Amino acid sequence: MVVFWSVRRPCRTIHDFCAKCKKCARKCPSGAISSGDKIFRNGYETWPMDVKKCTLYRRGNKKGAGCGVCINVCPWNKPYTPFHRSVAWTMRNIPSLRNFAVWADDIMGYGRPKPEKQWWLDL
Repeated sequence: MVVFWSVRRPCRTIHDFCAKCKKCARKCPSGAISSGDKIFRNGYETWPMDVKKCTLYRRGNKKGAGCGVCINVCPWNKPYTPFHRSVAWTMRNIPSLRNFAVWADDIMGYGRPKPEKQWWLDL
């Protein structure tokens, strides 16, 4: 779940990027993450999430582990390589390229299921 602490000084760059991307909501297999507007709850700014849907989907896994699709597909969750650091800098500093970054993330195959990386199969 994408959550932003916004009591002090929120990072408008990430807020803007996530509002355009919404990849986590599109790819969520249970449909638990809303693609609507953000809400404020307990000092946090977040997209509404149906915790019941997420929990029921997770409980459907015989071994009880979560699916992690929302974390896997997020363009901000990439390896710490020079390439990904330069892309992150570009997304933070050149707003007009943020939609392109989401498109390129999809084209490069990030966010697709990779059975060899699914840790819960080992539980």
